[in-house]
Amino acid sequence: MSVQNKKNTSWTPVILWLIFFWPVGIYFLIRRLNTDKSASMTSGNAMLYTSYGLIAFGVVGFFAFLSDAEAELAHFVILALFAAGGIYLYPIAKKAKKEAERNKKYIAIVVNGSETVISRIASAAGVSESVAINDLQNMIDKGYFEGAYINLGNRTIVMPERVLEAQTGDAVAQTKVVACSYCGANNRVAVGRVSDCEYCSMPLK
Repeated sequence: MSVQNKKNTSWTPVILWLIFFWPVGIYFLIRRLNTDKSASMTSGNAMLYTSYGLIAFGVVGFFAFLSDAEAELAHFVILALFAAGGIYLYPIAKKAKKEAERNKKYIAIVVNGSETVISRIASAAGVSESVAINDLQNMIDKGYFEGAYINLGNRTIVMPERVLEAQTGDAVAQTKVVACSYCGANNRVAVGRVSDCEYCSMPLK
């Protein structure tokens, strides 16, 4: 795993910023979603729960504020900011979850189904060809399909041939197909080797 991927594994700073100062937390969250494919694939539900938590904290605190005659206006402002953060985060979380589900569908069609013709990919995904091209290009840009490119001439996605780098001495190691529990992609890995998913970079179980 690369140094960059190791840096991307920790959500602690993002969560702490969301809790204590959500505008900065949301900035880091959006930046991470745009650069880290594993975060894009797995973070939707976590963000939804965070948004629910911020909204609930703000609402419960608001009613507590109303019942406390000695409460200061500053407390109300802080609680309102928490609720506002949750409301602002909610559509971002919904979008991230929807994108992850859409990406899983494309992975199932292109990787597991070995489909490369854009028109058939679009039909299977239930979208127009232009939308499929845009979605697939976004996935390529984020690193889901490393080395792939879209050929607009014959309207296909060209996937690179995969060479399994798993040798012991002069003998090629035995391999098996492992389905990623995060994105659903079938990965061919060496038996006995701990590997990450080639497509979403999450650990294979």
